[in-house]
Amino acid sequence: MKKVIISCLSVFVLLFAVSSVGNALVFTSTVDLDKAHLFGSGTLSWVQPTPLGLEVPPDVVTKAKLTLCGFFINPSKDKVYVNDDFTGTISNNKLFFWGDKTFDITGTFATWDLGENLDVCMTYKNCLTPFYLDTSTLCLKYDKGAPVPEPTTILLLGSGLLGLAGFRKKIKK
Repeated sequence: MKKVIISCLSVFVLLFAVSSVGNALVFTSTVDLDKAHLFGSGTLSWVQPTPLGLEVPPDVVTKAKLTLCGFFINPSKDKVYVNDDFTGTISNNKLFFWGDKTFDITGTFATWDLGENLDVCMTYKNCLTPFYLDTSTLCLKYDKGAPVPEPTTILLLGSGLLGLAGFRKKIKK
């Protein structure tokens, strides 16, 4: 009986270890905007690609950052929206130098449909001097959710029931 219990425990540990392995992944996508000499007032929109297999849940996004790079950006007047939600303003006090602004957009990925892309929009107002927006980079860190292993679960439940039946049979003898 001791061998049966040890065998059942070994199978349980092995099945649990195999079925609970997670996959931490990093995804980066860069959109080359090359939007030179934007001035006056207006809106600039683009689509930022996301991983093809990303779906929340079962996947879990641990960190998501969107970085915009450019120069001559009008401080505090240029607003950034991600999926129609206000994300923040771009401020660049280094007017004649390259600058970038990083936004934490982890909350955007609380739920996410398979194959969905990120819609990014920037509004600019009263820009008297033209500015240049070069790139938009998305860096995404996420854990790939493991699908529920149905055959493993049934096997585990069945082996537990067999163990209980064997233990009950032994007690009756």
